[in-house]
Amino acid sequence: MVTESLVPQQLRFFCNLCPTEMLGVRAVVDHMVQVHDHIAARWPDGGLVDATFDVPEPMATGDD
Repeated sequence: MVTESLVPQQLRFFCNLCPTEMLGVRAVVDHMVQVHDHIAARWPDGGLVDATFDVPEPMATGDD
């Protein structure tokens, strides 16, 4: 089980269903429930099969 304490709140997610940027895992869950809940009703299995999120690669710091 993943909890918020295991994931930095500064982790940025981008929704592939709309132009929304979110910070932290909790924001992703809230966004899917509040904005895209209607999508679950369209799928026979009730899953959000097309609801994926892009997690950007960490920026290079030059210390590598």
